[in-house]
Amino acid sequence: MTPIERIRQKEERLDTAKKAHQQPKTTRSFPRNAGSVTLLALALLPLVFKAILDPSAQNIMGYGGITAVFGLGIFAISAGLNQQARFDEAMTAKAPRLPLKSLGGAILGLASAALTVFQGGDFLQAILVLLVMSSLSVVCFGLDPRYDKTHASQEARDAHKLDELSGQISTELARIDFALRGLDAPVIVSKATAFATAVNRLLEAIVFDPERAASMRKYTGVYLTAVGDAAERFAGVYSGSHDASAREDFAALLSKLTSVYDGKAREYALAGREKLDVEMKVLDGYLARRAHVA
Repeated sequence: MTPIERIRQKEERLDTAKKAHQQPKTTRSFPRNAGSVTLLALALLPLVFKAILDPSAQNIMGYGGITAVFGLGIFAISAGLNQQARFDEAMTAKAPRLPLKSLGGAILGLASAALTVFQGGDFLQAILVLLVMSSLSVVCFGLDPRYDKTHASQEARDAHKLDELSGQISTELARIDFALRGLDAPVIVSKATAFATAVNRLLEAIVFDPERAASMRKYTGVYLTAVGDAAERFAGVYSGSHDASAREDFAALLSKLTSVYDGKAREYALAGREKLDVEMKVLDGYLARRAHVA
């Protein structure tokens, strides 16, 4: 049984109880990117001043109408951000029926296009402004949630990430093993085996807490690929020359990498222990309240 399969078996027995007792987070009144919405509102002031400084009927109706459309788009985006915040904070949630952020971005694009035409721009310029403004809104505020958030869906995403990560690590370790196989260098084979054990130990630590797997991306991806490249290069050099200096240098590199990966596995596990302590305190408080009520 692989580390992933063994730990998943344990998690299946504990996951339901842990999530049932987990305290829901409070919803923030103002999402972190609400400041960008405020800046958008301030950007409307030049349109208002334009209508005030040149209060012709055409300007008042034109700039006033465009300002109102801009305001509608900003309101939709603001409502969408709060909708997103509630969705993100909830343990389970239905995807919003109305994609308010996307709708608000489209409205801002239309208002920008109308402003371009009103100020003398042609149709092509208006279309380009519409597309650019709508795209910038998506980049700045993101897309609306499209799928319901459930425990099962989160577990499925975590399982997919772990399977992908495990496959990537297995591929790189197999590449290293294939490159070094058959070399007349027992010390290198021994060092490579120790390195593979350290990498698998890190993978096992990640399985316990897959939410933080991204923080180890360079160790499970970039560095591991570089080790594979170095192993292939060393095999090409050593198979033809049996260079003792190259063998010693590569053995030292593998020893250093083994220490690094062992250290990262311990660091990752200790961080997981801190998270476990917090969850245990939450569960202990829940059980104390239940005992008091009983």
